[in-house]
Amino acid sequence: MKACLESGISQLEAELTKLLNEKKQLPEKVDVSTLEDYNSFKKIDNEGKNLFDFVTASLWNARKDMTDWLLCHYPNENEYVDLFYAITQSHGWIKSEADRVVVRLEPLQQPSRRKAQEQFCKRLNALSAYIPIGKILQIEVGSSPI
Repeated sequence: MKACLESGISQLEAELTKLLNEKKQLPEKVDVSTLEDYNSFKKIDNEGKNLFDFVTASLWNARKDMTDWLLCHYPNENEYVDLFYAITQSHGWIKSEADRVVVRLEPLQQPSRRKAQEQFCKRLNALSAYIPIGKILQIEVGSSPI
């Protein structure tokens, strides 16, 4: 058993030595201009990345603006971003009418948060936002289905 293991180790060490010698014979650097298919390298498309960065920055700026709207209605400055997410992720109901889509959000439990939620919805409604099919979007707070 021991002789078999020693023999296996010797073979692996010989193979390692052979590979290290082959590695020493390789050039340190490769000149890419000598490659046959050098033209196959593609130019990096920065326009897609720039567009992605623009959209990402726009969304972060919009989120920042909307969270700032809550500051004047919610006294706890340390929690207003959490409040924003609580409002935007709350459950509710949707009703589509001929000229508008009404979204009714469930009210938040704490009175100060609920007041800020209502004011936030009023601010959003003041923007008179239209959805792509041409209906106006109305957001409100209420405890019952529409």
